[in-house]
Amino acid sequence: MVLASHYDSKNITDRNGREFIGATDSAVPCAILLDLAIQLNCLFEKAQGEKARDITPQIVFFDGEEAYNTWSATDSIYGARHLAQKWEQENKLQDIDIFVLLDLIGTSDVQFHNFFPQTSNAFELLARKEQHLKKDKLLSDNNRILFNTHPYYGGGIEDDHIPFLHRNVPILHLISAPFPSVWHRMSDDAAHIDYHTTEDFNKVFRVAEEKKRNYDMKGGGESTKAIWEIFQLNLFI
Repeated sequence: MVLASHYDSKNITDRNGREFIGATDSAVPCAILLDLAIQLNCLFEKAQGEKARDITPQIVFFDGEEAYNTWSATDSIYGARHLAQKWEQENKLQDIDIFVLLDLIGTSDVQFHNFFPQTSNAFELLARKEQHLKKDKLLSDNNRILFNTHPYYGGGIEDDHIPFLHRNVPILHLISAPFPSVWHRMSDDAAHIDYHTTEDFNKVFRVAEEKKRNYDMKGGGESTKAIWEIFQLNLFI
């Protein structure tokens, strides 16, 4: 399993010399993955047996996602294109059960869609967990839908996943569609982060460890289904 986001953003300043922050694009996704890394470290320190070591999620932070001039196949996603090519040459791509990319997360108007049939089970799992948390009144807004289960197939949003998609890696793209209202604006800063919505997303993303913290990892396999079972049962508080 690969969990990824891009850590740099647009290199622009306004007329007052203020630099573009990119809170949703992509500081918040990076923060979510860093928080997850702490939980993963604790989880695998407790894990026992060879099967536990077979489960090797990798967290990747890409650079060069934005175009320097105009977005094109050659002026964008520099880090992702480089890594996909490198891993292809090293025969590592076939070891990726699922590639999860986070982007444009943090505002109150986010919504996520099921872009790829191949990873529908993973997306639907997140949607179910959202409903479970709502039922238990553990989210800040029980009327908002973060994970829209209506299929949105096509994967037309260009992002760091593209070079991996073109190499037949299964993709789960967790990007808001439509894009947040602050996208590529100077207002994409900490003042415009909706912390309730962001925390709700994080709860859904990490919901089940509290209920099943002692899951037996010895039964874990290398299939996507098994990886996701372990992912959903252990990474949440």
